[in-house]
Amino acid sequence: MTNFLRLTVGEIQRMNKYQILPSSLFVILFWIGFLYFVDDTFINQMFAILVFVDASIMSIIFVGATMFFEKQEGTFRSLMVSPIRKSDYILSKGVSIVVSNLLTVVLLFAFVYWVKGANINLIGFIAGVSLIGFFHAILGFWMSFYAKDFTSLIMRSSLYMIVFVVPVILVELQVIQTEWFAYVLYIIPTQASMNVLNAAAGIPLETWEIWVSASYLLAVTIGIFFITLKKFDVFAQKEGGQ
Repeated sequence: MTNFLRLTVGEIQRMNKYQILPSSLFVILFWIGFLYFVDDTFINQMFAILVFVDASIMSIIFVGATMFFEKQEGTFRSLMVSPIRKSDYILSKGVSIVVSNLLTVVLLFAFVYWVKGANINLIGFIAGVSLIGFFHAILGFWMSFYAKDFTSLIMRSSLYMIVFVVPVILVELQVIQTEWFAYVLYIIPTQASMNVLNAAAGIPLETWEIWVSASYLLAVTIGIFFITLKKFDVFAQKEGGQ
């Protein structure tokens, strides 16, 4: 087994140890309870919105939580003298968060398919959530570099939600119907994320919107990964007491 696979399995085990996976299951039950009361006419749209929130904000918070516990355990001190590549370490965190995101998608899909009779492209959601969850996991990793403690990370993720997530949802629900504002949102990755999930949910979109959104999200993900990779050494040295 390669270091990357060992790290990924270890991350999933650590998420269970830190009660992150059980917390994720609690959130899933909350989402299911919410979807139960949603009218069948709007179930596809609300499914996409809930998955969007889970794959964005929850990914940031879960990564921050694991890194907070690792700081307490002195993991970064050990990491600095180990043969583990920092790229494997960062990627394993991203992949483990994606696994948690996909668990949410599969369980919510089972509910809306069997109980609500929704017609949703599961493969499309798996592909979309893998990209969206990974992007936000790496973003959470990067945010943790500048957060003094877990409370600080929650504040940063809350600000991210207010600025980048809530406006997208308000436009999606037509609470905000200003045309120019909807177009302005295309410059942020959260709108691209919503477009990708809407396509999987069967909500009509232009073909170019889907491809541009997916390509933009992929490019931003690659960019923030390399930024995080570059900043990691300074962060590890600081947390390792060097």
